[in-house]
Amino acid sequence: MNCRKCSRAIPDDSVFCCYCGLKQEITRRSRRRSNGTGTVFRYRNGWAIEYTDGWAASGDTIRRVYRRKSGFKSAREAEEALLKLRDNSEDSSTTSSRHIITKTVRELWESYSSSELQKRGASTRQAYEIAWRKRINGTIGDKHIDEVTLDDLNGIVASCTYDPAKDVRDLMSILFQRAIVDRQTTVNPTKLMTMPDQAPKEITPWLGSEITSLWTAWGSGERIAGYCLLMIYSGMMTGELLRLKEDMINWDDQQIIGCGLKTKKRKEMPIIFPDIIEPILRELCATKSGKRGSEGYVMDVSERVFYDRFSKMKSSLGIRPEVVPYSSRHSTGTELTLMGVDPAIIIDIMRHKNYTTTLKHYTKIPSSVLLDALNAMADHDRHMMSAHSSDSNDDSSDGSKMIVVDA
Repeated sequence: MNCRKCSRAIPDDSVFCCYCGLKQEITRRSRRRSNGTGTVFRYRNGWAIEYTDGWAASGDTIRRVYRRKSGFKSAREAEEALLKLRDNSEDSSTTSSRHIITKTVRELWESYSSSELQKRGASTRQAYEIAWRKRINGTIGDKHIDEVTLDDLNGIVASCTYDPAKDVRDLMSILFQRAIVDRQTTVNPTKLMTMPDQAPKEITPWLGSEITSLWTAWGSGERIAGYCLLMIYSGMMTGELLRLKEDMINWDDQQIIGCGLKTKKRKEMPIIFPDIIEPILRELCATKSGKRGSEGYVMDVSERVFYDRFSKMKSSLGIRPEVVPYSSRHSTGTELTLMGVDPAIIIDIMRHKNYTTTLKHYTKIPSSVLLDALNAMADHDRHMMSAHSSDSNDDSSDGSKMIVVDA
């Protein structure tokens, strides 16, 4: 080879030029892998190998754990050492890692449901239990986790709407992560699942006639109607109503403190209730019963019982099917907007960060109101046109008289 500085011919294995003394560039051999499990490379004055010694969990995937060994005098010696390591690994794996029977999806679920799942919220536990019982158990429950494919997962959620599909995806992601930690599998395919479109949730507010029916039902002793009126006239969420306890009520200031949900502002700001609701709230507190009532909850029935009784009341009063308990909060935002209440006041009543949230999610103007507004605009324009026409006629008559006078 030639020196890269003086270009004189020097022996091929020269490290320095024997003429100018410049250190020559060392040409490294390309890396070679032995069956994809290791690498042979030049290291200092000899050769070294790097080989895979296992895998470790890292988030939703696993990372390769490798080891290195150096001190080999030649590349051939290093390659032979790497091949021996591979052969030894294959021999030992015939009775160990390569033939370990992985856990089934059901076994992973049973382990998770009896441990970490119990630390989750009640709504999350219920959602995952439904996802397991209705959708996962009967389809891939008996499959080993490393045999579950992306097609299997997509097949489960193909006929689901977004929310049930999301529960399936989230639960399976947790099971895959637990399997990765236990070296049962190497990937988590849930991120590649084809999810159904997430349809926007349209909540229908109560009509004025329906709210009147609630007042009538409350007068007849319908307790569920009282809960709905409380939510309508305070902007309370259904989940907050479930959390409401009597000791959270400040009767003097007409405030409820401590049952807010979701955002920091909702948790910190008090819920205000008006004069008309105070008698209802006092009656609900005085007549509560059952286990929840003895624990101080104003709603003395469980969430499931509340929704069942709400459906029965809705049917008996002829309320539209699309109305749900959460419609009460939407009615609060809509009615306050229609009344022309200052947005700053509405923000605090709804406990929103800004008015955009109120307009986007909680204000749905009925079509009848929109029609009335357009009719009012048309009447106004018609009146203005009539007045303008009358003025024009008066001007023309005055003008004709002046012409006659001039003549």
